[in-house]
Amino acid sequence: MHIVETFYKPGLETPDEVIESLPEVPRQVHAMGMRWAIIWRVLCALCVLAICIVVCYFAVSYYIETANFIAWIVAVAVCPLGVGLVPWWLVSSYRKHIKSYRYCSRLYEIGLAARGSINMLTRVTGFRDDCHHIEHTWHSSLSRVRIDYTFDIDGVLKTGTMILREQSIPYLSLNTEICVLYDPENPKVNMIFPIPSSDFFDALVK
Repeated sequence: MHIVETFYKPGLETPDEVIESLPEVPRQVHAMGMRWAIIWRVLCALCVLAICIVVCYFAVSYYIETANFIAWIVAVAVCPLGVGLVPWWLVSSYRKHIKSYRYCSRLYEIGLAARGSINMLTRVTGFRDDCHHIEHTWHSSLSRVRIDYTFDIDGVLKTGTMILREQSIPYLSLNTEICVLYDPENPKVNMIFPIPSSDFFDALVK
């Protein structure tokens, strides 16, 4: 899945440049490849299930012929993989992607822009409410960074938090000025903008 519009990375442009380039509300955002995302997950689940059935068949046949208990253990261990674990992971990952997309796309469509700044950057592990701080100096494509920021609405300071992929925020540092989109009816619902289009499906919002 990807977004038709091309969004630059946060911090690459000044807040004023981002605000000036934003179209009037309501804006439009279109996701491409939604059907393909479902199709490849279904095909992957079917392939894994087929492989597990074949493995179980040969393992059970071997057990019947030789009474080798290891073959029976293999058959029992492989079954949950194709029937439960892989399908569960495919479905749950898709649901998380869709939830993130709906949150970000709605804010892009109706959100008002405000100037803000970064208060803290923390490399984290885990997901959503169970994330915790870790310390390491190496960079990984799987690493995520928690971004705590503030933004101003009519002289009132608001706070926000997002968790993005580490490679998506190379231009952010403490006190970096950013553009924030917020829901005018509920400013607690907000996000840094722009974010890379792929993060529309991966952003974790606290």
